[in-house]
Amino acid sequence: MAGWAEYGYCASPSRFFWGLRLYLVCTPTGIPILGALANPKLDEREVLQAMFDVEKDLIAGWPGLLLISDKGFASKEFENDLAMRGIVLLRPSFKREKKRAESAGTSQRTSPSCEAHQHFAGARTEPPTEPASKSARATEQ
Repeated sequence: MAGWAEYGYCASPSRFFWGLRLYLVCTPTGIPILGALANPKLDEREVLQAMFDVEKDLIAGWPGLLLISDKGFASKEFENDLAMRGIVLLRPSFKREKKRAESAGTSQRTSPSCEAHQHFAGARTEPPTEPASKSARATEQ
């Protein structure tokens, strides 16, 4: 690791660190499907593009993939690259942007919603129902 590690900066605690960055692409339930360790000075968009280049078959197996990210992945070039791969990017808007109801290359009518992508990992939009209590089951019998 000593040959790969570099100094990086993490904005959330406003600190520098020595090491590598871990990049994960996960299903909505949190199961990792892609992962990489990278030099912290590399652009995160470049790392993700390289991950998708290496795992072309995996990405091709999930048509209409919805990638949910933070604002750090904002880039017209990056969004166009993802669109060419058949991946839709969903990220928050910057204050200077219009509200992002759609992603690059899609329209409001055809823009996939989170509900349309539930089949990827069995994600739910409603909380699970509570099991019936023992006393309620006893009165039913």
